[in-house]
Amino acid sequence: MFVGDGTERRDDLVGAVTPHVSARGARVARVLGVDPGLTRCGLGVVDGLPGRPPGLVAVGVVRTDAADDIATRLLAIEAEVERWLTEYQPDAVAVERVFSQHNVRTVMGTAQAGKDQVTTMVTRLLRMPDRPSPADAADALALAICHLWRSPAVRARQPVVIGGGS
Repeated sequence: MFVGDGTERRDDLVGAVTPHVSARGARVARVLGVDPGLTRCGLGVVDGLPGRPPGLVAVGVVRTDAADDIATRLLAIEAEVERWLTEYQPDAVAVERVFSQHNVRTVMGTAQAGKDQVTTMVTRLLRMPDRPSPADAADALALAICHLWRSPAVRARQPVVIGGGS
């Protein structure tokens, strides 16, 4: 697991992407990606700016035993996600949608990227010496990167209110 440089800060506005300050003094946003699953839940945190290479902050997987009851498994996942939220203070959280237990993949504009393609792209973008493993960890990082790079486009589509109402 990788950790940040300790200069992070958090804005109290829900949904606001307030930049953190990197070790080089650059302002960056922090995103936690979550690839949900009961047996393996991938978690990945990246820092960066749209259009710039992202930086790896942390990556991991929450594992639960399939023999445990669902309530126990969900509590274990919730506790670890809460720990990550507290430790890494993300500005935003990106969670993959799961439809009928078939994951929908969108990485760098490819709607049908396979797990190997996702892992390869994440490894390259984050300049990682080793591929993140298992694939759930790479998926979480891909989600975080996509959200980070997509956020300006989302903001651009939001209505702008000019002037006051009467």
